[in-house]
This record gives sequence, C-alpha cells and structure tokens, in this order.
Amino acid sequence: MSSVAFYVTAHQDDWELFRGYQAYVDIEQTPADTKIVFIYTTAGDAGREDDYWERRELGALRAQACALNRMQQPNNYHLLPDVFIANGHQIARFQQARVVKEPIKVVSYHMRLPDGHKLESLQNLHQNGQPITAIGQPTTTYTSWNDFCSTVGAILEHETAQTTSPNPWVNAADWNEQYNPEDHVDHRETALALQAVYQATNNKFHRAWFRTYCTRGLPMNMDGARLMRKRAVYTEYASEAGDEAQEWADYGPKDYCRTVPAGQSE
Repeated sequence: MSSVAFYVTAHQDDWELFRGYQAYVDIEQTPADTKIVFIYTTAGDAGREDDYWERRELGALRAQACALNRMQQPNNYHLLPDVFIANGHQIARFQQARVVKEPIKVVSYHMRLPDGHKLESLQNLHQNGQPITAIGQPTTTYTSWNDFCSTVGAILEHETAQTTSPNPWVNAADWNEQYNPEDHVDHRETALALQAVYQATNNKFHRAWFRTYCTRGLPMNMDGARLMRKRAVYTEYASEAGDEAQEWADYGPKDYCRTVPAGQSE
C-alpha cells in the first residue's frame, strides 16, 4: 500500500533541529512506495536582504538528501525542480530520488513567504489581513488567511491523493502553548493554519506535534544511533546555511513530541 508522511514547518531547519531523527527514519526505512513530503511555509529570510534564505533552502535540500543517501559521502542525489500550482499559487517544488532510475522518494514545497521579521508576515496576514507576497515571486500573493490555509491544504490533499493511505501522518511544531510555550511566531502561525486544514477535513490526518524552543531547559533524551542520524541531517543543513553550533547544543540531543490520532479533535 503506497503512503505518505508530511513535515510542515515554517523554517528550513525546524525539522532537522526538533524532529530530525524521525524524518531520517521515515526517509531511510519506509518502503519504496512511501513518499516523504516537506512543506516550508516561509523563506526563512530573517529579515535579511542577502542570499541567506537561498542558502537555508539549499541546506534543507541537502539535509533531505543526507537521509536519502543514508549518510554516504559525497552527498549526491537526483534532483528535479519544477513549479506546482496549488490553489492558484505558484509553489517551488523539488523532487528527490537516490539515483535517476529510482522512484521519487522525497518532495519539498517551498512557499517562500517572508518570515516574522517583516511587516508582511504570516501573523499580520492572520490577525490583520495584511497580504503577503512570496520572496522572489512578485506575482504570488496571498490575500487572506483562508487563502494561505487553503493552499497548504491543497498541497496536503494533492500528495495524499497519490497514495492509498487515508490517514497520513503530519509532523509540525505544536500549536498548543501549554505544551510548547514561547515558540516562534512563524511556527505558531503555520501550526494554526494546519489546525484550519484539519478542521476542514474532519481531522483525517494523524498528527505529531513536536515541541521546539521550550526544550532548551529539558533533559537530553537522545543518544547513540538516534542522535547520530539526527546530527547528520542537521550538519548537512548547517554546511550551507552556516554553522549554528549553539542551537545544536541547546536543542539537538532532544526530541519531545505528542501525537493525536486521525478522527480525534484537539
């Protein structure tokens, strides 16, 4: 039975830093007909005007490929870039396979919206109706919160429709401040968009909500092979985006997550 698993994050390093081991296992150990799909809602530009967001995007692709290649070096992979139309919007998409003749295993969608450091942000779109335009794509503008949520939902529905699995898993930063306090605003808004999608689809997705920056003060709960695999994907990301040793020290050896089964409300 073909299936799919999703990782929906605001930034290019979120899954590597907070859910890297599970993503690695999903890519490496699931059957060939299981696809792993990443959706990045922002460009991760941090308000900068240089090529930082592009380096972060490339870093995410390298991290995905690291698991695809089972940490083998050099980190080569077969990459197919194209543009996908979701809810009338152009979304940059990359499809990855280990080698040319193998089926596509990893797909990533890059919405490239400005992150929370600018007037145009997911929070302003949600709270104030401020339209938001994708970085480098002046014709791709989201005019309402429903427009953004519907686009995320359209990607989820498209990939789910390619499988025989009615209830895929979606991994994302926890929206609930009781479990995940003091989170980044882009994480929270991305999670709230997913909540809207789940409500519109009768909660048909299994949900894995991971904790993020609040884990800084929590005990380390990873070691051995699990930690090695997580470190490998984060190292590949950092090789392009820049070394972020302090973030790894604070959050790397940790994985805190709660799950909600399909059909159950939050």
